[in-house]
Amino acid sequence: GFFRPALTLSFAADAILNGNQFFFSHLINLLLHSASAVLFYIFLKNIFSSRYAAALAAVIFAVCPASGVAVSWIPARNDSLLAIFVFLSLLGVKRFLYLPKKKYLFFYAICFFVSLLLKENAVVLPLLAALIFIFEKNSRHLKSMALFSFFPAAVYAALHFFSSIKAPEISILGTLKNCIYVPMLAGKALFPYDPVVAAPYGNLGGNILFSGIFVIFISAAVFVHFRKQGDRKNKLILFGLIWFILFLLPTLASSADIRARSFFSEHRLYLPFAGLIISSMQIILSFGRKRLFVPLACAYLAFAASVSYCHVSFYKDHYVFWQKTVQSYPAYARYIKHLAWQEAERNLYGAAAYYYNKSLEIEPFDYDARLSLADVYAGMGDYDAAEKEIAAAMQSSPEHEVCMERLAALRQKKLEISNEK
Repeated sequence: GFFRPALTLSFAADAILNGNQFFFSHLINLLLHSASAVLFYIFLKNIFSSRYAAALAAVIFAVCPASGVAVSWIPARNDSLLAIFVFLSLLGVKRFLYLPKKKYLFFYAICFFVSLLLKENAVVLPLLAALIFIFEKNSRHLKSMALFSFFPAAVYAALHFFSSIKAPEISILGTLKNCIYVPMLAGKALFPYDPVVAAPYGNLGGNILFSGIFVIFISAAVFVHFRKQGDRKNKLILFGLIWFILFLLPTLASSADIRARSFFSEHRLYLPFAGLIISSMQIILSFGRKRLFVPLACAYLAFAASVSYCHVSFYKDHYVFWQKTVQSYPAYARYIKHLAWQEAERNLYGAAAYYYNKSLEIEPFDYDARLSLADVYAGMGDYDAAEKEIAAAMQSSPEHEVCMERLAALRQKKLEISNEK
């Protein structure tokens, strides 16, 4: 359900470099994240009055658990790649404001187009760029910026239309339900003491704590606003909050066609968290307590880095990933099925059968799980049990033709074994 050709090309390059190994994949992820953090620092230098604050904010961005996941989990590469081109495009916008030449808008348009080819979240980038124009009181160039945003979006839409990938039907009700987790996700990003490998949105845990942290954050922002009304710092706080919400909202889009939308992983906060960093740093700078600023910042950095170091071990491979997920959420059949599949891949058929049966206790009419369990039993040599599972699958799905083919193949195998004996 995803149209991400630029990401696919990066994985193709990995395959050429790696073969069946993953050393270069992890190395490239690390290099991409490093480049992202550097570009974030360059962007922050253009908006903060203090270079030290910009450097500290970039370091926080580099070591937070969301960043650690984007580096250690290879499929999350699109987040760091997206961040690179978002930062580059915004740097082009800032440069255009200082020196209004069309070449900077061309640069913005190219980066925007590549961003769209990496991840759908990039669709909100023109809104953020427009916000920069408005905050800088340069609305007269908004039409030019809109034009340079329209053409990349139109080309992307045409490519998507002619691709073989069908766009998912977004559920408005499901998306609205997911939006209630925005305050909690913001609190989790600001205080990531308990990162998750993968979790259903409704069972992330700590909802009151994380939402409370976000309430404190908003209260501090409101205090700064009334303390220094009309100050440029207020605009930066608002800009960071809008950044967070804009880049998070596409992640919360719900669709019945894309099951991945039903769970949350820390890498989804990678780019949205950058906006919270901008707001948080500006709030702290507004209080002007320099003596407390450095030790508190160092303590937070040590905390975030230690959490990241412990958390990224769960992304070692598929088996460890799903084992940790099932340990955390043992009542979700989908997660248990993934672990069962990993056990089968390791030829541990007994463990695979155990987990498939466990998932079927939760969802007894799961057609795919029944057929997978039949394959496991066949691998164990228990053909009678395999037949029973195929028969059960036929009762839970109208795809009898597939089941009949599997059943015929199984009986043929039994006959061959019987003849050999």
